[in-house]
Amino acid sequence: MSNNLNAKFLNINTIQLCVNHSLHDFINHIEILCNDEKIETSELQKKESKDNFDIFIVHVQSFLFGGSYKIKIQDEIEFIDVTMIMSEKIIDEKFFYDGDDLGFTYSKKETIFKLWSPLATTATVQIINKRNVLKEYVMTREDCGVFKAVVKGNLDGYRYLFSTTINGIKRVSTDPYAKASTANSEYSAVIDFAKTYQFKAKTLEPLKQYTDAIIYEASVRDLTSYPQTNVVNKGKYLGVVEENRTSSDGALVGLEHLIKLGITHLQLLPVEDFWTIDELDPSKKYNWGYDPAQYNVLEGSYSSNPNDPYCRVNEFKQLVDKLHANKIKVNMDVVYNHMYEVDLSAFEKLTPNYYFRRDKNGVLSNGSFCGNELASERKMCSKFIVDSCKFWIKEYNVDGFRFDLMGLIDVDTMNSIVDECLKIKEGLMFYGEGWDMPSILPSSNRATIFNYEKTPKIAHFNDVYRDIVKGRSMDDMTEKGFLTGDETFLEGFKYALLGTCTNYCFNQKFSNANFSINYVECHDNETIFDKIDVTNKFDSPRQKLKRVSLITQVVLLSHGVPFIHMGQEIGLSKFGEHNTYNLGDRFNQFDYSKMEDRKWMVKSINDCIKIRKQFDFLRINDAELIKNSIEFENIDNCGLVIKYINKELIKPYSEFKIIINPSYKTTYYDLGDYYQVLYNEAGIMKDELYSQSLMINPLTLVIVVKK
Repeated sequence: MSNNLNAKFLNINTIQLCVNHSLHDFINHIEILCNDEKIETSELQKKESKDNFDIFIVHVQSFLFGGSYKIKIQDEIEFIDVTMIMSEKIIDEKFFYDGDDLGFTYSKKETIFKLWSPLATTATVQIINKRNVLKEYVMTREDCGVFKAVVKGNLDGYRYLFSTTINGIKRVSTDPYAKASTANSEYSAVIDFAKTYQFKAKTLEPLKQYTDAIIYEASVRDLTSYPQTNVVNKGKYLGVVEENRTSSDGALVGLEHLIKLGITHLQLLPVEDFWTIDELDPSKKYNWGYDPAQYNVLEGSYSSNPNDPYCRVNEFKQLVDKLHANKIKVNMDVVYNHMYEVDLSAFEKLTPNYYFRRDKNGVLSNGSFCGNELASERKMCSKFIVDSCKFWIKEYNVDGFRFDLMGLIDVDTMNSIVDECLKIKEGLMFYGEGWDMPSILPSSNRATIFNYEKTPKIAHFNDVYRDIVKGRSMDDMTEKGFLTGDETFLEGFKYALLGTCTNYCFNQKFSNANFSINYVECHDNETIFDKIDVTNKFDSPRQKLKRVSLITQVVLLSHGVPFIHMGQEIGLSKFGEHNTYNLGDRFNQFDYSKMEDRKWMVKSINDCIKIRKQFDFLRINDAELIKNSIEFENIDNCGLVIKYINKELIKPYSEFKIIINPSYKTTYYDLGDYYQVLYNEAGIMKDELYSQSLMINPLTLVIVVKK
């Protein structure tokens, strides 16, 4: 825009003009041009004056989508900005495209390219062949704002970029629907998915209920980046699934550790392409990956050859397949709520002002606190997100999604994701952060924990459970929960154990336990060890670790869905740091040197997982059944007995009790009859041991049964 004149469409019929006073004498001679032809307009209406400018409104009778609009006054000619129209409802009404072929469709004879950009005057696709020769093809405008080009020949392995011209400006970008890429998102790539790695593992049984899952969260990089191991592909997709790997101390590493632990689902921090790591030299920086660049492209820094578009595809498929072969399912952490930077996004470059939420003044909504939010409620944005999830299920055979800042995604989109993905594969998991963020999206339409009943197949991270069990994160590190020593949380602790889905001292938070992701530690915030290091700073190192182990065991024995963060099972630390998203391997990697000294912790967690898997009643999710099956008994030193009283449910046992001692003192409990000790701080008892009374050591729990 010039310093004297600029204009923009406020909607399809209204143009706002901003004219310098120096052109005031020529105001009545303004012309509006569409494709360089003058069009009829209403008389100018002066709106206001600001500084040296007058602001006018002028109306046009009709709007040509894809037209090139200009304003002419005296010798000044400027393009009129049409992009604000993209936020109008008419875009969704008139230009929704229901096809599943945006991006590229490959065959050996030809590749079809399609791009959605309703306001573009022109669009092209630039093809770079294997000899590095670039050729540009003009795309033809079709219905629903889609541009299409058919390029003959076998383009397998060719690179490409799209361009659009809007407001007279040509913008070049990667493909928003790209499925393969060269290093650092430089080019999108055409590949033949039929040539990629073919899955070999036997199909796993579909998950029947969320409470059957035991989720373990880890980053691809963190799981194997520790230097003192014999993992070959450290920090890579392939490193996760290398077999027979150990640390220099002989501890099981990566896949072997996961198998031994007994988890059902590995939740991977983002593996979709993200911005802030140099894929050609990932050692220079560290990042968790919550800075999306390309949603349907895998992160290249985790591959052995980022410049080979096939490499990351094949290696991630091998990761999924090997985990499936070992009966571990794979959940992806997906970040459809925001992108790294709006101006770098292919969405904004090729289709400006559509895919990101803005208020009526055009200011980006920032409920993510990352600078922007995806406008998931708009039809083509919603369709993209749904299509993206379907792609990961179809092509990579993943088993579920954890949605970052899910409360910024609209309810309808989330429900569509579930419905469409379940048509492809049974037993998938859908869960996320249902926090209520300060977005311009209406509260009633957000997929928050407060609206959980509007998304009936989606679970939520349970912050109430977290805060009752260990004390709040972020605000006050010194604040305790029940298992970090605050006795006043006893009744609330019972509520948490019941999955927060019954009216016990608090109103039920969820209608059933499937909704509750029970956690005390995740990648965000401090580790549970670091929390205890503050709340229980006078504890000995051994006491701190025992408390970590006790808390983790309780997570596994609570009603709901247990969630464990990598390293929680041995009480790893981030050295007191609260947010380590970019602090490097030292703060984030699995420190396997601690495994040998803390193998007692691993055994107790491994055996506790076995207990959870063995007894169906520990995994029931029906709120009424949970409520009517359990009684509590308070004992000395803040101890608690959890009694399963539903005889039919706990067959072949007549009684099943979990006794928790979170105090520093030994607790003595008279059973009144002989019970078999099934589990204690040493894990599952190898030999049958019967007792009429128990001595429960500090910071431990015991499980006893009566036949």
